[in-house]
Amino acid sequence: MTHCKPFAVATPNIVALINDGHRPNARKQVGTTLKLKDAFLKTTTRLLFILMLGFGSELKAQDTPKWEVGTDMLWLINKNTLPEYSLLVRRKLSDENVLRARIGTSTSIASGSIPRLWDKGDVMFRVGYERNKFIWEDKIIAYYGVEVHYSFGKKIMENNVDNGWRNRLYLGDDLYARGDFITSTNRRWGGILLAGIKYQFHKHFSVSTEVNLTVYRGKQSTILPFEIIQSPTSTETTNVYASVSYWETLISPLSVLNFSFHF
Repeated sequence: MTHCKPFAVATPNIVALINDGHRPNARKQVGTTLKLKDAFLKTTTRLLFILMLGFGSELKAQDTPKWEVGTDMLWLINKNTLPEYSLLVRRKLSDENVLRARIGTSTSIASGSIPRLWDKGDVMFRVGYERNKFIWEDKIIAYYGVEVHYSFGKKIMENNVDNGWRNRLYLGDDLYARGDFITSTNRRWGGILLAGIKYQFHKHFSVSTEVNLTVYRGKQSTILPFEIIQSPTSTETTNVYASVSYWETLISPLSVLNFSFHF
């Protein structure tokens, strides 16, 4: 009789193998999952950071006024170099770079003057650029820049016949000035170098003053109406035209005193 020897087969602990990471591709899958989670967190963090920066910049931009509107106050003490009524507009591109424009106008009617009346009207346009430099925090700012200038002025001189005054130009015994108007126009265009200092005493208000060097090219034209008396019963009217071109250079130690509102 043949006896069979007993033997034992060791069965591995499947649960232990799984817990010990002996499952096929287990380490690879876990590593891939961790990498995906890490990449997702990094991407989300970067997006949130970018959004926070953009939102913060937008809030800062809203808190910092970019527009400025002002006017020259020197006409109050009769020291203005600009037309009496002027408007300055500044647009801040950055803390250092600013675009600027100015428009001005003035009119004058001197009634009752003897021997003549003067009616005057002027209009002015300027556009330019300025560069800012902060001296003390954001309160005191020095700046310099350039502008392009154009202006047009018109004067009308009227003879006051009621008081016996007449403008008379003798080109011959039979040529006399008519008793109405002499018209003069003046056009100027040129460039301006400017430097100034601004005091920002409030977020929305400031005062500034400037010195400038101006070079103009101008043309002045005059129209004089006349009557040619040919006989006691025959007259002929004509106009005499005169014009002159010129260069003009001006240095203004105190050209403007601006009071401005910022928004």
